[in-house]
Amino acid sequence: MKRLPVIVGLGVFSVGVSLELLLIALLPGSFAAWFALPDRPIEFAARICMQAVSGIVCGYLAHRAGQMLRSLKIKEQQAQEQERFLNHHVRNALSSLQYAAHLTKDVETIETCDSAVERIVWALSSVRQTPVKTPASSRRKRRAS
Repeated sequence: MKRLPVIVGLGVFSVGVSLELLLIALLPGSFAAWFALPDRPIEFAARICMQAVSGIVCGYLAHRAGQMLRSLKIKEQQAQEQERFLNHHVRNALSSLQYAAHLTKDVETIETCDSAVERIVWALSSVRQTPVKTPASSRRKRRAS
């Protein structure tokens, strides 16, 4: 993953230079005749520099895309960890409440508490089933509105 920007940049540069050389070869005459004309070596050097800049820009964009992907994965892991932490503590508290309701031996209190606990457990288990909201998906929703 660390080499990807370098590979992309070198790939763009080499394809660009290859196309430049191919186009020169397709012109009538030889390479020597093309380079013998005035200002052609300078023009060729300028084109090579433009290809180098294109390669650098593409490599930088590949680097930024990799950084954004890693950042998104880290945020997703943090959200899952936070969800697990919340589930653990809320379920522990619910079990204490349920035990306290059973200690009262009042049927109505036990049923009410069991029903509330079931709803809370259902809500906790269904929270993660919804897709994670990403900045791109929220932008699409705003454009659609």
